Amino acid sequence: MAPPARLLLAALAATGFAPQVAPAPQRIRGVNLGGWLVLERWITPSIFKDGWDDDGWGFSSYNPDSVAADQWNFCTRLGPEECSKRLEAHWDSWVTEADVATLADAGITHLRVPMGYWIMGDVQEGEPYVTGDLQYLMRLGAWAGRYQMQVWVDLHAAPGSQNGFDNSGRYGNATWALDSVNVDRSVQVLGDFAQHVSDEGYGDIFTGVGLLNEPKTGSNLMTLTDFYERAYAAVRTHLPDAAVFVGDSFNPSDFNWFWAHGAPKVESPREGATTPNPLAQATAGRAFLDTHIYHVFTPALRELEPADQIHRVCNGEKDWIDQCCWDDGKPTELGRIVGEWTAAFDQAPSEELENLPLTDLTPARRSFLKDFVKAQMVLYEQPETKKGALVESLEITGWFFWNFKMELEQYREWNYLEGLRRGWIPKLPKDRTDKRLASQLFGSCENIHAGVVANAKNLEGVVNPYPPPQPTDDDVTPIAPDAPIPDVPTAAYTMLWVVTSLGLLGAALIGIAMYKYGLLPFERMNYETIKDPPASGAGEGKFLDI
Repeated sequence: MAPPARLLLAALAATGFAPQVAPAPQRIRGVNLGGWLVLERWITPSIFKDGWDDDGWGFSSYNPDSVAADQWNFCTRLGPEECSKRLEAHWDSWVTEADVATLADAGITHLRVPMGYWIMGDVQEGEPYVTGDLQYLMRLGAWAGRYQMQVWVDLHAAPGSQNGFDNSGRYGNATWALDSVNVDRSVQVLGDFAQHVSDEGYGDIFTGVGLLNEPKTGSNLMTLTDFYERAYAAVRTHLPDAAVFVGDSFNPSDFNWFWAHGAPKVESPREGATTPNPLAQATAGRAFLDTHIYHVFTPALRELEPADQIHRVCNGEKDWIDQCCWDDGKPTELGRIVGEWTAAFDQAPSEELENLPLTDLTPARRSFLKDFVKAQMVLYEQPETKKGALVESLEITGWFFWNFKMELEQYREWNYLEGLRRGWIPKLPKDRTDKRLASQLFGSCENIHAGVVANAKNLEGVVNPYPPPQPTDDDVTPIAPDAPIPDVPTAAYTMLWVVTSLGLLGAALIGIAMYKYGLLPFERMNYETIKDPPASGAGEGKFLDI
């Protein structure tokens, strides 16, 4: 059993721990602590080196049953005792107080922590997961308090897997929504965690809870939104002032109706609940739709030239985020955040990429990376914009970069700490009283784009897509930098049957309803769609996480 957080807090107090109340930030500026409590081989490959095989990499790609490396198979192969031993060492070392201090000094205000459903000890017969990670998460909370930061947890791994990615704990089929027991267990762990945080007096540090990371596109939308309602109530019962965020399933427009007039009001049964410190006030009590944006997972976007990459951010990604949340032309009560994005833009993670020679990090590439990062920071902190009385673009309350660090140099552009050290990620004001937005620090997105256009000659050769572009037919039109990502139907025969049986009008009406409520298995060709899973464990990276 994990020691109570108050004991960890007492131990830190003996070494001079003294949490301070900080002014509220203007926006969320955060990083993800990926690969820590939920394993991802491409982030921390060293932990998968088992030392038993001749090459020492028994977990590096696929096991003999063609199942990708993930936490389920890691613990299955090692057994509970050895798995626990290795994970304890990993939990203790992957995230350090020095990392937290460096991030705080660079202006980071929030830490997003992916966690598994086993965090509170719910491991049932036949499940290989081991527990013990809760105490390390609470230790992080104590460090965050020391450096005036907030922690937002996110249920990344749900029972049955909500997306089939390795970051859900188990690569393969996504069966979470197919069994109500899975959904019930997910609600329970979120409520139990919120109660634990409240009981331990950490409500002013753990100020945000993500209900489910990247639920699979095509999941039954009503099952998902019903879960969101129940999980929201479970969290707010114990943490009435916590910010709650929900995944958009890579289809933000599906959520325009959801919580349009505010999330449900939940009365806390606990008397004397304290108000979070001022650092949390900017988002306290709010609900957000969480969008994840990566150019690197869409082949057409990987190939864009530097100026077009920035143009895509300033226009295409802006329009993508603005697909939600509206009600009759007015913003709804559901806020917007970008829970994952990165500096990598042209090289998709894979085991093959890891085995290639490192590309040169030229001055030109570093220069573009810095502009690419700045442009995204500017967009993801944008205030609401109006034209007259009409709202043109929604407020975006902030962002979380993926990831805080990586083991491999091949993934240096995913590494926030490395980017700080090497200059392509700018330091932000650490003074919490500094209310300037990124646009006030770096200029508008359009101005950043203009600078890249003016520097185009010096940026020639910067884009080096991997996998290399495939030959296309002459009549295929390349994607425009601000073009919407098209929908790709995978249920043509379903619609053909409906058309034949009911006629065009009936088919149209039923098709719209089926799509809206997640009953039609459409597959959207956007950032996370996987058409042909690769024959390697790292796979397409953040389709394996993110």
